[in-house]
Amino acid sequence: MRIKSVWGAGVLAALAALTVLAPGKTLAQESWPQGGFATGYAPPAVPLPYPLYNTHPEVGGLFIAGSYVMYNQTNPLRGRSQPIAYRGFVATDDTVLDAAGSAGTFVGNRNVALDANQVSGPYTFVPGFQLEIGWKFGDGSALTASFWWISDAHYSAAATLAAPNYQYRSDQAQTFLTSFVYNFPADFAGAPNKVTNSQGTAGPYSVYGIWNGASIMTIELIQRAEQFYMTYRKPFYETENYRASALVGPKFFWIEDKFRWITTDLNSFGITSPIYVGVYNNQVDNRNYGLWTGLQQEWYLGWGVALMLNLNAGAFLDVAKTMVDYQRGDRGGPENKRTRQFDKAAAMIQATPSIMWYPLEGVQLQFAYDFFAFFNQVSYDQPVDFNYSSLTPPYRDTWRWFNGFQATIAFIF
Repeated sequence: MRIKSVWGAGVLAALAALTVLAPGKTLAQESWPQGGFATGYAPPAVPLPYPLYNTHPEVGGLFIAGSYVMYNQTNPLRGRSQPIAYRGFVATDDTVLDAAGSAGTFVGNRNVALDANQVSGPYTFVPGFQLEIGWKFGDGSALTASFWWISDAHYSAAATLAAPNYQYRSDQAQTFLTSFVYNFPADFAGAPNKVTNSQGTAGPYSVYGIWNGASIMTIELIQRAEQFYMTYRKPFYETENYRASALVGPKFFWIEDKFRWITTDLNSFGITSPIYVGVYNNQVDNRNYGLWTGLQQEWYLGWGVALMLNLNAGAFLDVAKTMVDYQRGDRGGPENKRTRQFDKAAAMIQATPSIMWYPLEGVQLQFAYDFFAFFNQVSYDQPVDFNYSSLTPPYRDTWRWFNGFQATIAFIF
């Protein structure tokens, strides 16, 4: 089993360094920390050669921000089990064992070779970024638009003809992999001549079906997430070293889980082709549309350093869409596909503590730990439906959590 993530962390770090950060989560739009929250301004002793800040920050203006982030999220298959493939094969006629009435016999030790829980983890952090742009108004309020994206998390596992510990029987039955898919058409008959017997009388389709007596099976879980949201921030209480602000805005949050199972069938000569490959997909997209609100608290410690805590909650409509299909590797011939939609009420909670530093006028650095969870999301713990004609794997309502780190830089113009 292996884990990988796309997009190198170095590339995203360079992107974050060239872009800028989020005011719904920062104090970048204020003239803080000089004189606490005072609106006065003292020009720096040495003029700096960049077009940031101005001598009247109280009138407001543009700010932009960028973040390098790393997050992990719930894996829906963690702690669950669904056996997918077994070692051995099913004789589909009497010629394999050369015995009357032997059709339907499972040949092999029937040990589990592949299980859905093999792509359940361990959890991995994947890199991403957040881009934000906003405007601070003269009354101290601010409006921000933010886009957050993390790269795909990939979990994969495989079973091949190489049995564990090379424990082979003399009939080589352990080199075969079988899954009990049924109700499939003849287009999925698989490779002919998979096995021979000592008399050479085994029929060409005595082991029938791509998923019966296969040679290689791989499974993969791909997880994606992104969000777009807006924030209106309005301070409602402040002292010299403390400020509280109300937050509100719309949010779209998308979570995608895609399970893929690929089966490769070989004949006794080791020959395969796209028509001897079976592909199964089960994809779930939770698209959450709603509103969120929150409380932002800020404490100025001195020396250009401040602490912040954001506590947020939201209500959403989750438009969850599922897509399940069987197809051949050549994408020709028949394909059985089924889509469904579930419309559900959902909720979110979020907590984000952070520390901020103002090294220069018009520049802010922020380092944060972010945790949030979505409730009543559609997911699966047994992703495979072995009935080709049905395609109704069970789905369940669950919660999804994300946690990660943010390193941000903001510029105020």
